[in-house]
Amino acid sequence: MVNNGSDGADGSLVYVALGASDVVGEGADNPDTEAWPIVIHQRLPKGALIHRLGVSGSTAEEAITEQLPAAEQLQPDLVTIWLSINDIRNQVPLEEYRKHLDEVVRRMAATGAQVFVGNVPDLRGIPELAEKHKPHHLEAFTAEWNDAIAGVALANGAHLVDLQAASEGMEDEMDVLISDDNFHPSTLGHIALAEIFLHHIESHF
Repeated sequence: MVNNGSDGADGSLVYVALGASDVVGEGADNPDTEAWPIVIHQRLPKGALIHRLGVSGSTAEEAITEQLPAAEQLQPDLVTIWLSINDIRNQVPLEEYRKHLDEVVRRMAATGAQVFVGNVPDLRGIPELAEKHKPHHLEAFTAEWNDAIAGVALANGAHLVDLQAASEGMEDEMDVLISDDNFHPSTLGHIALAEIFLHHIESHF
């Protein structure tokens, strides 16, 4: 858990980022300044506070106990949620994942915050996964999970951030967007993620 601010008691905008290792900044050259939520924070109004509550390796179920309680107490104005890849890696059944994600999004929306939920990017561009599965299998799998994520966002009045559409067909660019571990975003990948979220945030928030 990485906090970069107070609780917004002075009226400052409070931004909370929920997620996993990418929120912590893994893959970036300098996680404390280049993680994608930090890049978002740099574009928010002056005085905005950021609380990065992501936990490396977190699934949606784990986020319910490890991240949600603190997030609710912060009374955020803006929330980003990106929780899917570790559930996929851990082979969590889709219906279980959907139930857990729904609780995370529902409870964050209940705080009155504007909630932005990232979906599953084009998995064909993540080397660790692309090396183990056929492209058409990854494409079908992604579509199924993203249908579930879109349903959760819609049901809870959250904004869907379509990472799949933004990353589709970018396999050739992944050598600079993915870090040397073949899984986490590189510094440029973190910037790209932030820009996709910011496009939606600036349109709705």
